[in-house]
This record gives sequence, C-alpha cells and structure tokens, in this order.
Amino acid sequence: IYFKFVEFFVFKFAEKIITTSEHQYRYISKKRKKNLFLLPNYVDIEKFDTKRNYKNNNKLTLVFTGRLTKQKNLEFLLKSIKNVKNIKLKIVGDGELRLQLENYVNENNLPVEFLGQKKNIELKNIYRTSDIFIFPSIYEGSPKAMLEAMASRLPVIASNVIGIKQIIIDNVNGFLFNENNSIDLSGKIEKLRSSRERRRIGKNAFEYIKKNHNLKIYL
Repeated sequence: IYFKFVEFFVFKFAEKIITTSEHQYRYISKKRKKNLFLLPNYVDIEKFDTKRNYKNNNKLTLVFTGRLTKQKNLEFLLKSIKNVKNIKLKIVGDGELRLQLENYVNENNLPVEFLGQKKNIELKNIYRTSDIFIFPSIYEGSPKAMLEAMASRLPVIASNVIGIKQIIIDNVNGFLFNENNSIDLSGKIEKLRSSRERRRIGKNAFEYIKKNHNLKIYL
C-alpha cells in the first residue's frame, strides 16, 4: 500500500522520469507515458578497457563487486563454491552482512578475500588481475558494477534474473545460471576454465558495452 501511494504521487507530479532499464520503463509506461525517458547506465570505456592475458591458470580468481546485502545473494555464492576446486574469490564492497559473511568464510575455511570498499579508479587493476566476474543477485536494475567488469573484458557469470538477463546473452557475452542453482553455477565456472572461452566471452562483453553503454554515445 505504501509503495503504491508513493508511486501514484511520483508518477503524477514529477516533471520528467528517467529510468535505466527496459523492464522499469515498460512498468512505468503502463501508468504514465508523458516525459518518460530510458537512458541506460553508461561506462567510461577508456577508464576500464585493459589488455588482458587470458592464460590457462591452475587457480581461477573470481571477483564480486557490490553492496554486501541480501539482494546480492552472497551467502548462496559462498555455499556454492565450497566444493569447487582451485578457485579464489575476491569480494569488493561493504555492507550490513559483511561480518556474517566473514564468519561463514572462517568457519568453512573458504578461499575468500574481503577487500572492502574500493575507489572506482582502483577497480581496473582488480579486474585486470581476475579471471571471472561473478554476480549472483536476486534482482537488479541496471547493474553498473557488472557493466564496468564487462568493459574490462572480464567474462561474467550472473544469475538469470530481471535486470541482468536483459544485458547478458547466455553463452554469448556472458553466462547465466538459474537462480539459486549451485550445480548450474559451478558448471558455468568449469566452462570458463578454458582460456579460449574466457577470451571469447570477454571480447563479446566488451563489444556489447562499447555499442550499448558507451559514455560517448550516451552523451
């Protein structure tokens, strides 16, 4: 009731409404069509593009960037990697669940490193030294962190949910796994042990961002 009340006043009295994703745009357009605009999130490609060495590694480095909240579904991610061998997970960000997640990692002796909050300018090097960007969210709008990782030519594995599946085309510019399906997720990680696959997906991800979320085109 509260949200419907807020929506009514926002949609009725806002002079303009700007949304960053197609599903949000479609939702709002059912209630209001005047002065409604879709402007996808953008990435400064020159800031993130990097020469990447897709070499075969005995140990894959996974990275997640975002708020440590229930929405990001990190507890599921930690449970899912318990039985995946030869990986390391870097978690960039902070939030209300950090202590709980750190305790789980320590109790289960998981190969996870919490890097805390990082400045945007520091992410390029973190992505350059990682092999896979992993994003297990329950839902998203237009996730800037994922777009920046794709601009870094980093292959993405993400949950098949609204806000992500509008960007990631499975097995083309990234991999989608069924929500909360650990077997599906671990299977996608195994596929990206191939340096050839990481190169293919990473290149397609960069080209997608260059065409659809490029700051220059946005301006």
